[in-house]
Amino acid sequence: MVFELVVVDVLNRFLGYYVVNLDTSQLSLGIWKGDVALKNLEVKENALSQLDVPFKVKVGHIGNLKLRIPWKNLYTQPFEAVLEDIYLLIVPSSRIKYDPLKEEKQLLEAKQQELKRIEETKQKVVDQEQQREEKQDTFTEKLVTQIIKNLQVKISNIHIRYEDDITNREKPLSFGISLQNLSMQTTDQYWVPYLQDETEKLVRKLIRLDNLFAYWNVQSQMFYLNDYDKSLDNLKNGVVNEYIVPKGYDFVFRPISAKAKLQMNRRSDFDFSDPKINLEVELHSIAIEFNKPQYFSVMELLESVDMMTQNLPYRKFKPDVPLHFHAKEW
Repeated sequence: MVFELVVVDVLNRFLGYYVVNLDTSQLSLGIWKGDVALKNLEVKENALSQLDVPFKVKVGHIGNLKLRIPWKNLYTQPFEAVLEDIYLLIVPSSRIKYDPLKEEKQLLEAKQQELKRIEETKQKVVDQEQQREEKQDTFTEKLVTQIIKNLQVKISNIHIRYEDDITNREKPLSFGISLQNLSMQTTDQYWVPYLQDETEKLVRKLIRLDNLFAYWNVQSQMFYLNDYDKSLDNLKNGVVNEYIVPKGYDFVFRPISAKAKLQMNRRSDFDFSDPKINLEVELHSIAIEFNKPQYFSVMELLESVDMMTQNLPYRKFKPDVPLHFHAKEW
């Protein structure tokens, strides 16, 4: 089936680039069987290389990735995707010990990925030129539409944090974002979970967001100085648990929860009785907090990132010892 091949290709490319030692053959086999379950994945150190920033992943963990794809019953069962326990600790590249062999390997990998993206972009242009004439929905397109209709997504326990004790050594900074839960379900007209068939023109999704917050610490504890397991535990403790808000964070906005009702009219090109997209959001109180020290810290970091970027190509010439008492090495 064409759609199965697409799913296999997308997941293999995405996870293969970001995850350490992924067995793509087992992943492909799981997808074809309709049940994928990956646990305790480690995110690659150079996962941010596409963003062209002088940062690396010190701790990267994906606790659970599940996909349930009912290939034999796509019209009667939902497509389920679950992503749990995503923790990233990001630091300046200079805080990762320089390894020439590893750096060369990562650079080569980044170049290969860039070439792949260029080739894919060219291929998309060719495909678009070949499909200029409008066509009726193919079987594959109808199948994809049906899967999107009944797609159920659950994402829980996310904490992404950046730490920096280079920008201002006297005031180490950290900032990040934390999320307890995000879910999306297909519903009927009364917003009750429901399995839609292919004849219905309106797709309704109920989206729920629980305990999302962002923070910027000016005088911050540095998690990265601990070992991997301890750093991971610290990240886990930074997620709201049973309405207990973590301490030790200078919030940009405090934990917020929201509910959204999304309605999409897939026949909006010729049926004007309903809008193409209708979104209703129910958001509880939100307070933005940003003080003067936090503002100065942001400005310092922006200047520091420019310097980090300029210094990055010369890391290999920098001795792996402090300046004091090591004049000969420097």
